[in-house]
Order: sequence, then C-alpha cells, then structure tokens
Amino acid sequence: MNKKITIKNVAKAADVSVATVSHVLNNYPDISEKTKRKVNQVVERLGYSPNIATRSLVYKKQKTIALILNEIDISKKFLYLPRYHWEFLIFVMKLLLSMFFMLRL
Repeated sequence: MNKKITIKNVAKAADVSVATVSHVLNNYPDISEKTKRKVNQVVERLGYSPNIATRSLVYKKQKTIALILNEIDISKKFLYLPRYHWEFLIFVMKLLLSMFFMLRL
C-alpha cells in the first residue's frame, strides 16, 4: 500500500521547514527563487498533492462546484453515462482538483 506523501515528507526531502514548503505552495513572495525551485522539484519528484479535505478544514471553507448532467441511468446497480459525459467529467475533475475544488455530483 502506497503511503500518502505529506508536506512533512516534502520538507524533509528538501531540507527546509514545513512552513517554507507551505509558503512555496501558496506562492508567498518572501521565498527565494532558489528555494522555490528546490521545493517544487521535490514536490514533483515525490508526487505530492495537497489533501483537499485537510485544506478545507484549515481554511474553514470549501470550494465546491455541483455538476448537473442529464442522460444519467441509475436504474441499474451502477452509474451509466454516455462516453462523452465521462470524458467531460474527467476533464472537469482534473481541472477542479488542480485548483483545490471538490466536485459533487
């Protein structure tokens, strides 16, 4: 089972503090370009991605978008969507996750 990479893991691998990693990820202006590059390289190498649920607890707000689709068949035990809906849904989910939004269907 793969262990979830945390901000602490990134900080340790980059040899910086957790606060510094947080500042880099949140684009604070007080971080040097050298440090930003180092942290971002570690983020990429480790495959770190922020936990959206944790982020919403810390900031006490959620970024949520509801997506309403027609042509959904829920009469069976599984959700059926036409192929073009799945392709659109996957695109939207990736886009929203990159901006730390949660999607509710």
